[in-house]
Amino acid sequence: MFVRYSESRRKAIFAVAPGLHVSGPVSARVTDNVRYIDVPVGAHAWLTMITPNQTIVKRRLDVVHARSVSSARAIPAAVSAENACLLGKLTAMKPGDRFVDRDACEL
Repeated sequence: MFVRYSESRRKAIFAVAPGLHVSGPVSARVTDNVRYIDVPVGAHAWLTMITPNQTIVKRRLDVVHARSVSSARAIPAAVSAENACLLGKLTAMKPGDRFVDRDACEL
């Protein structure tokens, strides 16, 4: 899940489930039981998971560019609530838990 862009570090910050394997030119850290990855602009991260039926799923996450968004174009409240819900579910995850479904927080 995209969390924010750090202008000072020029990196996009994503929260990922504890069961994902992350590789590529990224840095990872754990804060409050949430695993964050920092992906610089122009770089990528490989995210790999094994499903319950033992299928390996691999996705490449590219950060192509970043731009500032003015406060006049603020994120709608429904989107902010959904993002907060998803981040809360990621925070509560433990290694081995089922992954959060993309529609787990539909409002």
